[in-house]
Amino acid sequence: MKLHKEHGLNPALETCWFCGEPKGVVLFGAALKDCAPREACVNKEPCDKCKEWMSRGVILLSVRDDDKEYRTGKMAVVKDVAISRMITDEKLRAQVLKKRVCLIADSAWRHLGLEEVIK
Repeated sequence: MKLHKEHGLNPALETCWFCGEPKGVVLFGAALKDCAPREACVNKEPCDKCKEWMSRGVILLSVRDDDKEYRTGKMAVVKDVAISRMITDEKLRAQVLKKRVCLIADSAWRHLGLEEVIK
């Protein structure tokens, strides 16, 4: 690893893509021309807590109705049987059950009566 001339190891706190919680440290070194960000999500590998939740059900992440890239911060886990009842399209249902995560519009979140149950 080449050290950054000014920042040395140039570390950042690695965060989980699913829950946003810290899960480790990333050493960027000279890979970044500037100072590393304070926090960075470098992959979609779930943290240990999210892996546990995925073993129990599917993680639902609420996103804005008008901006599907912006998460509202709401997160819940539902059992596979609930996903089978909520998603009627077989191909989509199979994908969600395989990936163990689903982004859901905030209006649909409210319509389903979901509460933020984890985090």
